[in-house]
Amino acid sequence: MEDSIFIFLSIFILTTRGGVGNRREQLIDERPSNSCSVVPQFACAIAYDSHDCTGGWKLVIPQGQLRFRWFSSFWSYRNDMDTVGIRAGCTLLLFSNSDFNGNSVSINAYPTNDRWVVLAETAGYQYMAEDVESLQCVCRA
Repeated sequence: MEDSIFIFLSIFILTTRGGVGNRREQLIDERPSNSCSVVPQFACAIAYDSHDCTGGWKLVIPQGQLRFRWFSSFWSYRNDMDTVGIRAGCTLLLFSNSDFNGNSVSINAYPTNDRWVVLAETAGYQYMAEDVESLQCVCRA
């Protein structure tokens, strides 16, 4: 009986203190530089006008869709996006035309970690560097 209680207590302590069966994933900071803000919890993604987030504009991207059409409040972001950070569990779709068509790319964040991509420096995304006219961003619940 005493052995059973000891084993039970040992398992209980291990599981409540991060031991057996309670592994925590270590978050990795992929930001290209410390000048890049952490993706806010209320946002789907964040975008910058420079590869290291030090110059130009910063755009906090909500869930949903944005068009960077001429004569709109978003026109200054048109064809000028260099770096994106996508919140954990979210997906960012970028399009080269303002009607969600043309060349496109889908960037998935990690399930438990934000993902950062410098478009011009990342294989598979280079053709979208400074060629984004619309986007869609979705997060799983």
